[in-house]
Amino acid sequence: MSELLQTVILAVLPALIAGQVAITRTGGLRKDIRETIDLLGKLPANHPNRATLEVNIGELVDTLVRRQRRRFEPITRAGDGSVSTSPSPC
Repeated sequence: MSELLQTVILAVLPALIAGQVAITRTGGLRKDIRETIDLLGKLPANHPNRATLEVNIGELVDTLVRRQRRRFEPITRAGDGSVSTSPSPC
């Protein structure tokens, strides 16, 4: 019984750690986005760094969307529902 428990722990522990790292990275990215948006809100409308910050926020949001898409998309994508009536070239 002890060997089984040790085997299970060794198999599950890396997965838990990997999941925690992914959550931490995503949480850090969300924090960076919030802080950058707050900084953008404090700058005057004609400040020369506004455009740079807006681009930076866009890149951070794109990264967040990619991470979330990978995390929540199905392993195999479903088809679009259309059925092909042409014969297959097999």
